[in-house]
Formats: sequence, C-alpha cells, structure tokens
Amino acid sequence: MKATASAGFPAAKCGGAGPEFNELVEEYKEWEKARRERIEVMIWGNDWKKHKGGHIEGEHFALSGDLREAYVDIDKKRVKMTPAQRAHLYVRRAEYSYENHFKPFLGEKHYEPEVKWEISMWQNTKDLLTAGNRLVGITQDCISTYKARLITVPDRGKDGNLHQSVIFNLALLFIEEYNGFVEGGLPDWYWEGFAHYMEYEEFGDIENNCNDEAAGTEGLMGDQLERRTKMLVRKGRFPRLTEFADLNVAKLTPDMRLVGWSIIDWMHKEFTPRQMEIFVKTLKRTKSQSQAFRDAIGIKYSEVTEIWSEWVLENYR
Repeated sequence: MKATASAGFPAAKCGGAGPEFNELVEEYKEWEKARRERIEVMIWGNDWKKHKGGHIEGEHFALSGDLREAYVDIDKKRVKMTPAQRAHLYVRRAEYSYENHFKPFLGEKHYEPEVKWEISMWQNTKDLLTAGNRLVGITQDCISTYKARLITVPDRGKDGNLHQSVIFNLALLFIEEYNGFVEGGLPDWYWEGFAHYMEYEEFGDIENNCNDEAAGTEGLMGDQLERRTKMLVRKGRFPRLTEFADLNVAKLTPDMRLVGWSIIDWMHKEFTPRQMEIFVKTLKRTKSQSQAFRDAIGIKYSEVTEIWSEWVLENYR
C-alpha cells in the first residue's frame, strides 16, 4: 500500500530538510485544508475548530474522525494503540479486504474506484449523529453507508467485532461502486449477500446484517454456513430465489439470506471471475435478474434454484 498522509492525529515532529521539505509541507497544508473542508466544515460549519478531528489517507481510502485509544487484536495478541495508530490500522485493513477479497472475486487485478472511499469513525455519540446526518443523511447510532462512497462508524466495542462490522459495510460499498453506482441497480439479496460472502471469507462467520430494527427484522448469524445450507436443502424447506429476489432487505428472512449467500458462493466456485463481472454489470445496466443470469452464466432465472440446490447436495459437507 502506498504511504498515507495524516492530519489531526498526534505524530512525531520532524523537519530541517531544506526546500524539498518546505514543498512537502505546503502540499500537506493544502491537503489538510481540503480534508477539513470536506469533513469538519461540512459537519460543524464555523464551529469546526471546537471539535476533535483527524485524517488518514491511503491509496483507496480516506479515514476521518475522532478515534479512541484502545486495544486491538493483531496476530492473536492484544496491542494497545493510539488513535493515530488505529486510524492507520483501519486503512490498512480496508486495503487488505479490497485487494485480497473484492478484486479477486471479479478477477479485477487493476480496477480502481472513481474516487476514494470515505470512512468516518467517531467515539462520541453526538459527533457520530451529527456526522451521519450531514454526510449520509441518516441520524442513527450505528454504522451507516451512503451511495457506494461513504461509511460512518461508531468507534466502540471490541476491536474484532468492530473490524468485522467495518469490512461487511465496506463490502456493500465495493459492490455498489463497481462499474459505477446505479440507484437500485442491485437486488437486495445480492447486495447484502455479497457483503455476507466477503465477511464469511475473511472472518469465517457472520455477525452483520442490513436490518431494520423498527420492522423487527431477523438477520443471518453464525458459522458453518455450508452445513446449515445443506440441511435446509435436504429438508426441502428452503426458500426459492423467485420468492425473495425482489424483496426489500428488511423483508429477507434468515433462511432467505442464507440461500442468497450460498447462491453467490455457488456462482463464484462454479463460474469464472469474468462471468461474475458480467453478472454485476448486467444487473446494473438492465436491472433484470433474468437477463443477468442468462448473459453471465447461461442459466434461466426460473432454473437457478434447482441447479444450485443440486450443487449444494453434491458439494457441501
């Protein structure tokens, strides 16, 4: 990953390198001013100096906010980190997931997003709510995402859970942004199912869902998804894709989410990354699931469930 720039988080002082150093300082000041206007001024207006805010920028991600000092899990060890160290860590984690899970899924070695993804993390609930309202348009005390580009995060809880939650929500942004954001371009089962796929690939279990708590939505949780899917198929009580393909995410049951995850797993393992790319691009271009399945993998929409279920019985343990 390329070197990151940072502002607002405490760092070691250095200088005295002559004209070259002065040039870098000027570039840094311009970058810092742009970041301040992008985040602090947008959120708090003229009062922005009264609030804490730091910035880290990497190759594909820009992280801002007011992080806490906390213990993190690295190589099975608990390490105490400063806010600046944690900010750099989360940018590196995001880059790792993007490079090692998202791009290989679509066979994209050289894909670059149009602009960098924004991660906004806040330890203070009031700041989180204000940032969510101004940046995302949603005032809620939880992780929020906005149009393939921005994620706001409450910086609380254990590091492992927070890490997994951030990656799940970034995966939503990755697939939304790919080949250009299209409002309603992806059906909810695929949009969330893809995030579950990335979460399961990286962490080995599912802890996160796009839930509507007010509607009493139940999510998909836990591990051993292959075994659970096979049991569902053996009993013959699994939901068919045609029954939930057009449902809003708030109406997806745990079994529907499990089947959605497994269909993506089947497609990834049985077909090529190029076919996965065609599937996503066709969905966004036509908003037709029938055409996407036909053009990408040559299977009729009405036959997907049958072919997938046979594959599950043969391949899942």
